[in-house]
Amino acid sequence: MDLTPVTWQQLISAFPDDRYLNLRTADPGTIRRAAVGGSTWSTRTRSEYWESDWVMMYSASDDATVRASETAQHLAWHVSFEDGDSIGGMTFADHTAIPDGRLPEVSSAWSWFWTDSEHARVDIDRKVVTVDHHDPRLLEVLSHSDTASHERDGKAPDVWFGLEAEGQLVCVAAVNKQDDATYLQSVVTHTQHRGCGYARRVCSHATAWSLQQVRYATLGMMSDNKIARALYESLGYSCDKEFRSVKFKGLQLITCD
Repeated sequence: MDLTPVTWQQLISAFPDDRYLNLRTADPGTIRRAAVGGSTWSTRTRSEYWESDWVMMYSASDDATVRASETAQHLAWHVSFEDGDSIGGMTFADHTAIPDGRLPEVSSAWSWFWTDSEHARVDIDRKVVTVDHHDPRLLEVLSHSDTASHERDGKAPDVWFGLEAEGQLVCVAAVNKQDDATYLQSVVTHTQHRGCGYARRVCSHATAWSLQQVRYATLGMMSDNKIARALYESLGYSCDKEFRSVKFKGLQLITCD
């Protein structure tokens, strides 16, 4: 497979029906380079979260051997450029072998979902409030999750939504706006208030609010979270892609000589 370097606009033009690529890929301003090859694409961006560069690629092949080969080729192509920071890891289609010689320090499977006004089953909830990013109660609720983030890559979400019970903030969710979509993230319910349907109400409200602003609402979740998956599907979200993100152990393993 030959890889062709492309600009951001050429990448989008090459895969106009790829919802994830068109709605979720990182801000083009952070992309160092991109490549396409057959039915695959990849990007290399700077990640402040991982404090390194990061490669993201997707293969549409149903053959695991082909996916593994394509993943290795894309990574090797990006590594061949010495400019930028070391590549700390990559994201690729789930159930794909990690390229030879890359030892994972962290490996997590996650799913990407989308919905729109035609498919969503959501409502504005008048009791859901907007939460200030600097509200100390927000940090307290977020402490009840191992994966939620107050800020990512040094950036605060565009808006936080939450529900209060007896004067206490018990559930929150963040929304980021992009050109034609929003991204729902950091959904957390206080451990003492779980099982009361608060997350459903906050996510429903956040999605309804999103679809008043843009055409699509999207989100990502850890693939093994069956409760979250059932919640999002009940709100009309559909899983579009399954990914795995791997942080490599030892940046020296993948820097250029």
